Amino acid sequence: MHPISCKVTTDKFTGLSDGEDMSYLFRDDYFIRLPETILLRAEAKQRSGDKAGAAADINLLRARAQCSYLITASDMDDNFNMILDERARELMYEESRWNTLLRMGGTTAVDRIRKYAYWPVAKATLTFDYNLWPIPQKVIDSNTEVKLDQNSGWE
Repeated sequence: MHPISCKVTTDKFTGLSDGEDMSYLFRDDYFIRLPETILLRAEAKQRSGDKAGAAADINLLRARAQCSYLITASDMDDNFNMILDERARELMYEESRWNTLLRMGGTTAVDRIRKYAYWPVAKATLTFDYNLWPIPQKVIDSNTEVKLDQNSGWE
């Protein structure tokens, strides 16, 4: 099984001018891998109440990685911790972790950051105020029809 990728390029950090040869900048970027789709399916199964099915999906990945510890439905908690842990192992440096944590809902993102933070200050002071990006001030100012409020935490 081989991942499918495509060639992409960017000049965001190269300092090259338009029209210069950037062919050496092409690299393989993954858009999605089979393990990510399996983990998304496990998440969907758990959300629908099928914890055994979710555990079976995670075990597919663990068996492929020759992991001797396989999980059962009783290992699946309501906070998706098993799926989030497996996503961290399987998709290290590939996924947008913040978006994944926000998708879990509630205070999952802040709870996990507090639990695993390297810095004691983050554990003590982190709040859930910044779960959305700020709306650019130019967009707020140009919206004259209706008052547009800044996202919480960015006022």
